[in-house]
Amino acid sequence: MFKYEISRFSDAVAASYMAKIISSKHGFSESAQTEIAISVSELTTNLVKYAGRGEVEFGFDGREFHIYARNSGLGLKDIELAFTDYCTDSMRLSGEKIPGHKGRGVGLSAVRRLMDECQVNQNIEDGLTIKASKKLC
Repeated sequence: MFKYEISRFSDAVAASYMAKIISSKHGFSESAQTEIAISVSELTTNLVKYAGRGEVEFGFDGREFHIYARNSGLGLKDIELAFTDYCTDSMRLSGEKIPGHKGRGVGLSAVRRLMDECQVNQNIEDGLTIKASKKLC
């Protein structure tokens, strides 16, 4: 697994690029590589925009490419709403509105559509972890 600390948008670009290279080396189709890279990009830019920082870990286990995006922020109040197209009502788990939110509300829903599996785990003590996976076809 490759692990990147994400605190700037340039970190997100580097992680997305590396995910595309790794998925290519493991035999994913060009379109699957692009879907993986877009998913890493969406998850990591969200780390910068909404949590200020976090980490992304990704790799291939022989059957699936896994992505884990983590932050120690305050989480999301309504996970299903956050994964809905055009959702821009971003509230933290604590109920606090995310300051300066200017998203279009399509990033997390795109990750859910592009990847085969997408799960969210969060609590106030540990923050938010999003796991997304794509099977090698």
